[in-house]
Amino acid sequence: MVPFSHIPKTEGERSTVPLDHCLAVPYPQAGRDGGQIKSLCGAPLPLPASLTRGMIDLAEQEEYWRAWEWPTVKPYSKRILAALVLIIAGLVCSACLPLLPADREAVPYGSPALVTYVIDGDTINVTIDGRPYIVRYIGIDTPEMDSLAGEVAREANRQLVEAGIVYLERDVSETDRYGRLLRYVYLPDGTFVNAELVRLGYALAKAYPPDTRHQAELNLRQTEARRAVRGLWQAPPAEWER
Repeated sequence: MVPFSHIPKTEGERSTVPLDHCLAVPYPQAGRDGGQIKSLCGAPLPLPASLTRGMIDLAEQEEYWRAWEWPTVKPYSKRILAALVLIIAGLVCSACLPLLPADREAVPYGSPALVTYVIDGDTINVTIDGRPYIVRYIGIDTPEMDSLAGEVAREANRQLVEAGIVYLERDVSETDRYGRLLRYVYLPDGTFVNAELVRLGYALAKAYPPDTRHQAELNLRQTEARRAVRGLWQAPPAEWER
């Protein structure tokens, strides 16, 4: 049995709720109003018979509380609540998803560098945070500058990167034996410069282990250029150095 004194009987013990919600609450004069309890919206609720005796058993108490009218949520409020739940769930799920590799066609890999000079078809001077570096493209080879083909390859490289921002991606090695940075090079629009020079026919795909991450793509671009007889492929590679 639960003493009647355990049921809230004063205004201070009642929860404050909006008046437009029909929530039944104990009323101070409930025991003196003919065995009825009033709700905020005016609808009377019958009191258990034992309430007027000062005691209420647990079974009657459970039935008593179930008889209360709890606040109702308007249809539009339900829709707003559902939308908020979906938005919050979406934000949480997005935060939990693993980060995926950037799409190279849209966002280039690596750190930015400013091209200051094009040395030849596969080598450039750059500055990174104000410091100068020489960058050697990974996975390709172009004719030396003492040949006509070398001048052509350098011009093709210059048209792609000169005086612009490029993005540098490292493979395994940091530098070659000459101290040049070994990098894959990308334009801000995502163009893979190493592969583009091969595709246009101004560079050969050439593996330099262990830096072979993109070698399969470079080999594919070389096959494409050779079949289309692009660039320097209009003459046999043996004649490129002449």
